[in-house]
Amino acid sequence: MLTSAQDTEDVAIKKENNILTINIKKEGEMYKVFKDDTLVYEGEKNVFSEKMDYSQQKYRIGIFEDSRLLEVIQVNIRNDENTKINKSRINNFNGGNKRQYIGDLIKETKLETITSTSGVTLNWNKIPDEDGVYEIYKNDKKIAETIDLSYTDSNVVAGENYYYTVKIKNKLTEEEEDQLIRDNKENENFSSEELKEKVNELRYGGTLNTLVKVPDNNKQYLENDLLMDSFLNDNEKANIAANVPMFFDVTYRTFIPYNSVENPNPFSGANYLKGDNRSSFQAYTDKYRTEARVYAQFDYPPALKLWSDVNATYSCETSTCQDTNYEGTASTSGIDLRIVKEQRNDLQWRVIHGVPIPLTGPYPEIDYGYAVQASPNHFSAVGNHDEAPNHELWLNSPGESIRIYGFKVASKKDFWKLWGIKESWSFDM
Repeated sequence: MLTSAQDTEDVAIKKENNILTINIKKEGEMYKVFKDDTLVYEGEKNVFSEKMDYSQQKYRIGIFEDSRLLEVIQVNIRNDENTKINKSRINNFNGGNKRQYIGDLIKETKLETITSTSGVTLNWNKIPDEDGVYEIYKNDKKIAETIDLSYTDSNVVAGENYYYTVKIKNKLTEEEEDQLIRDNKENENFSSEELKEKVNELRYGGTLNTLVKVPDNNKQYLENDLLMDSFLNDNEKANIAANVPMFFDVTYRTFIPYNSVENPNPFSGANYLKGDNRSSFQAYTDKYRTEARVYAQFDYPPALKLWSDVNATYSCETSTCQDTNYEGTASTSGIDLRIVKEQRNDLQWRVIHGVPIPLTGPYPEIDYGYAVQASPNHFSAVGNHDEAPNHELWLNSPGESIRIYGFKVASKKDFWKLWGIKESWSFDM
């Protein structure tokens, strides 16, 4: 049995024995509760309760006075009893691969949110962190640190979208450092002492991510999920006929943000590798190392299809890369779509990615993997990847593009992390 509670000035939420109870703290004469697009409660009592038959669910709450809508509150709830998470696993690590353990926790954890015009409150489960301090980012800018398992941002504007991230960092154990050094014994870029120093500086972990739209206090925000509608249900933006099936794509790219980087294995005869010279995330671009685009539609019929591409690799004598030599183009065979569910309004899939650098000698592959669950009312994704190069994941529709996830290397020196360091992440909206 899991018991948990969240409390803000708007609502108090309790989850016990797989039963959700929402206590609405703002006074009103009448209340309405929408679950996705369905009105599930209307009455004078300020308490709503039901069994949690889901892993993640969104509710929209309306508070009325004299038939006038006073306030809209949005709640995104996580059901830990319907996932692999349990309190004993969260609070105790009993040996084994700690990096894998923490990576699994990150991928199994989704941020809960309580959103209104007064602010956005984030809640999350405990995940081991080296110093016990969680870093909070808003639209990719750090806004706070906390030792708590919740954070409230009061600096919000009705109708605006905000991307929140909770970042977790951990240091390798001595055993993990030794194993990583053994795994990299063929990497002759560094002496043993240099490699030990680099490994000792490493931090691993990941991020919990969510996207919210702050509701305005009107009927439209109460009865509709305008965040999902803006890109999954609104074909009018693209002037698409009503009888055309609603479609979208999910696109993952890896790219080198610099003009060039040092060759991870200079013994192959190449001093530098040409980069993509793109530092910003972009929904549509031809500057990338690899691209995996999953086309999807929920009906007529439900369908998933992968299109993948790998750009050519060029080497350079100097870092300016004014003169380049074509080295080859890796195969797309290392990019694989695995369909989990392909049903009406319910799509689930995984993409597995392992693409090498097409040069002679020992080289690491660019590795990542992610999984998606998508419906017209929900979108969530989890994954992990090498901590190089840059990674980006986009959700694109005819009406809008939304970045689901992004990762940037800190410097050119980070490219040696292709030899074994992984970042984990989760996203929900």
